[in-house]
Amino acid sequence: MDYQEEQAMELEALEAIWPTEFKALPDDDPAPAGWPMEPTIYVVDLSPAQEGEDPDEYDERMEMVFQHTATYPEEAPRLRLRSVKGLNDKDLAHVQGIVEGLVDENLGMAMIYTLAEAAKEWLRDKAHVEVVEEVSEEELKQRAIEEEEKRKAEERRLGTPCTPESFRAWKEKFDAIKALERAKDPDLVIKSEKEKRMTGKQYFLQTDASKIAADQGELELDENDFEFDDDDDDGMLDELEAELEAGG
Repeated sequence: MDYQEEQAMELEALEAIWPTEFKALPDDDPAPAGWPMEPTIYVVDLSPAQEGEDPDEYDERMEMVFQHTATYPEEAPRLRLRSVKGLNDKDLAHVQGIVEGLVDENLGMAMIYTLAEAAKEWLRDKAHVEVVEEVSEEELKQRAIEEEEKRKAEERRLGTPCTPESFRAWKEKFDAIKALERAKDPDLVIKSEKEKRMTGKQYFLQTDASKIAADQGELELDENDFEFDDDDDDGMLDELEAELEAGG
């Protein structure tokens, strides 16, 4: 695609975007000093107004006058900002600097819309116009889903915070589960618990008996002294079984 084709496509797009704001410079409107008469010079009317608002309601308005150069968009277009109302030379020089600062960033791409929107954004700031973002119901739902996913990801990264209440709830359920295990297979659990505990005999064999006698007096050790019986918590077991049956 050659430069003229790119320029023609951009002009067609701008006309569709700005059906009333975009036009060719009228014959009775003088071109900026030093500009050639060809190709066509165009004007974009800019105001702080949002869609559906009347631009005349605002005290600040400007025009962006532009002309494509021979190798645009590989080179900068000719640009000039003019006050329609409410703006002085200092204002225009400031906005001109903002717009020209964006040109280098956009070389190689159609940039008139980007430059005009930057000038329009400056007008909105000056007029203290808050831009209201139009968000569809579908977009709101998608945002809610994304926020929930972020929250869950953060929870997985940090872990669920432990509070006294959550710990007590966990401890009660843990104890109840252990009680249920003992009720279902008491012999296996008792055996397992005995293997974990050191009997009196084991303690005696692994400890210096003479030291114990010297430190604590005569001591008779028996296996039963070091074994304990676990009492099942019938109430907790019943509650857990009911919870499990209910799908808790």
